[in-house]
Amino acid sequence: SNPKPIEEHLAEQLILAANNDSSSPSVKKRHELERIAQASR
Repeated sequence: SNPKPIEEHLAEQLILAANNDSSSPSVKKRHELERIAQASR
């Protein structure tokens, strides 16, 4: 199978992040960091 071009993968990740979609690793990481920050206040 032919892997997705990097442009397509990046576009998908940007769309997921823009939609605040938890299936995006970046959004998951941000939520995790926000939880940690909240807990340490």
